[in-house]
Amino acid sequence: MGSENDREIAKKAETILDKLGVPYETKVLSSHRNHKELDKYVETSKADVFITIAGLSAALPGFVASLSTKPVIGVPVSGKLNLDSILAIVQLPSGVPVGTVGLDNGTNAGLLAAQILALSDLEISKKLTLYRTIPRKGEVLAKLAAFWFNNLNTPHHMVRLEDMNRMVVRKLKMIPVEAVVRGYLYGSLYERLTKHEISIPIEPILAAKLPEPYFDPTTKSDVKDEPVTVEQIEEEGWLDPEQLETVKKKTVEIYNKMSVRAEKAGFILADLKLEFGFDKQENIVLADSIGPDEFRLWPKADYVPGKTQESYDKQPIRDWLGKVGYKKTLDEARKEGRPTPRPPDLPTDLIQETSRRYIIAYERLTGLKL
Repeated sequence: MGSENDREIAKKAETILDKLGVPYETKVLSSHRNHKELDKYVETSKADVFITIAGLSAALPGFVASLSTKPVIGVPVSGKLNLDSILAIVQLPSGVPVGTVGLDNGTNAGLLAAQILALSDLEISKKLTLYRTIPRKGEVLAKLAAFWFNNLNTPHHMVRLEDMNRMVVRKLKMIPVEAVVRGYLYGSLYERLTKHEISIPIEPILAAKLPEPYFDPTTKSDVKDEPVTVEQIEEEGWLDPEQLETVKKKTVEIYNKMSVRAEKAGFILADLKLEFGFDKQENIVLADSIGPDEFRLWPKADYVPGKTQESYDKQPIRDWLGKVGYKKTLDEARKEGRPTPRPPDLPTDLIQETSRRYIIAYERLTGLKL
């Protein structure tokens, strides 16, 4: 970016890149004030795409494009003469190509950069597909997480919400275990019970209510989370017995509090995934997000044990991916150590229905309008 005044626009691009797991570096370099430093940076940079933010004559995008063969995206900055910065970018001479987005539109710049990178990076392509397909999903997840952090009466990492789908949090040393608690026999817990991989004193009926909340931790992985025993957690040194008991106790307490709220809203909270971290004082603090991506939420009026449940979370997408064969393809690729296959595009009706259910879940759980 050309100056510190462009910082807010840069944050919009950073938000998108963070969500998609794209590493980036933000620099303030002016083509007018310190062009030699800019020359050196562009020529030595390992960046695959440049996002340049500049107003008035907007020389920065053209300057960078003339020095690099990598794609350059120009973000014109609004001012007294808005057209000046736009025209300066779109009317660059032949041989100096720059992709242009709207005035101050750091969000589109971040998305365009991700789309370019996705052409050669399957992981970014997969995340981009899911990010773009569910309208208002990010807003629901951010605002619902903030609601829970403000109402659960437990130490958490949130500092404040910023924009519609951006949260500022405290830095923690994350615990490499996902704290899962289940109130009903569903998903992988049902599969493991029917395969006799675990023992629970309950008849194996799909979606049956468990006698008590079942603490079922998993490993934290970018590929696939796997169940892990309490003994393994201690043997790996991830948590000592006292810390593990604290995590378990907090997880079950939070699940019980959230279940009461869900029931009042006409839902059943079937299960919940939480994450924790250590702060500077080694206190165990609630972290990550808490929303339809982290729990199964069933409409109470439709609940019938012994069958697949209607849900107001990401389960409909899971079910569809299984129905079209993607889950089987994905499992085979993981088993054979092959790259993650690109997921199929979701049908329009599923996209719209998932968005609708996320919004309904937020509004009924919080009592607030989105």
